[in-house]
Amino acid sequence: MIDNYIIIRIFISIFFWVGIIGAILGAVFWIWKNRNWSKSKKAVITITLAAGVLIVYSGLFLLMAGYGSSYDSTIRSHYDFRIALTTNSKLENPTFIVPIPVGNENLINMAINNSVNDFFTPGQKSEGWNISIIETEYGKMLKISAKEFVPQVHTNVELNPENDIPTGNNISFTSGSKEVSVSMVSDHIIDTINATENEPILSQKFNLATSLPPAYTQKKLTYDSMIYADYTSSPDAAVEVFVELDGWNEWWQGGAAHNKYYERLGTTFKGEKHGWFSVTGELAEGEGFSSLPAN
Repeated sequence: MIDNYIIIRIFISIFFWVGIIGAILGAVFWIWKNRNWSKSKKAVITITLAAGVLIVYSGLFLLMAGYGSSYDSTIRSHYDFRIALTTNSKLENPTFIVPIPVGNENLINMAINNSVNDFFTPGQKSEGWNISIIETEYGKMLKISAKEFVPQVHTNVELNPENDIPTGNNISFTSGSKEVSVSMVSDHIIDTINATENEPILSQKFNLATSLPPAYTQKKLTYDSMIYADYTSSPDAAVEVFVELDGWNEWWQGGAAHNKYYERLGTTFKGEKHGWFSVTGELAEGEGFSSLPAN
């Protein structure tokens, strides 16, 4: 399926260079037939154009050689799990309970032993946040809580594109964003096409349905899931809760190549919330190259 991309790219390159060569040869033919120049002048121009043809052919040869040698069949497989919380207003005693990856204990342990970080200051641990696995009426899930979640005022400074001097038209906005992010190397090649049977997937799925997959993806499912949100806030608070899980195989084959499966679920809450809420999720399998390189 998508493996044909490399062949297509090669053929496009060939047609491009053949077009250039044809144009050069056509120009040589036209000069000798229609121009009343001296033979020496025509010869100089012809030699120049012939040199151009040689350069083009050399470039084409190197291009094709590059496609042959630029190949690293070493497959690098890893999982990425991320939870993101965002608010534009202060939250008091926020608690969120979200689905966890099922099928890989190491990935879960890395998540609960990780820290909650501030999105706007990467690598900075946010104090006062707790992560744990708890048993709920829907099974085991991940709980994130704190005494408060206070957003900060951020300012985007507009610069003049000609000299990078501030224009004075600054834009301020209030936002707080926390995340738990885990990346784990896999000890096997991930089955991205049959992830629901053989790989970690998010827990708590109801009403699964087949959906039209996006481009370059083999299968897609939509489903309902549950998120718990409990916090006190102003009525105009907008709170986003987002969970994603990816499983990647990556390698080099005439360019960066990969296949993956992924899950996404989340919602935006308006105002104060206390309780369980149904959210919509999606699971896509077989995105990217349909076959792996031979080792």
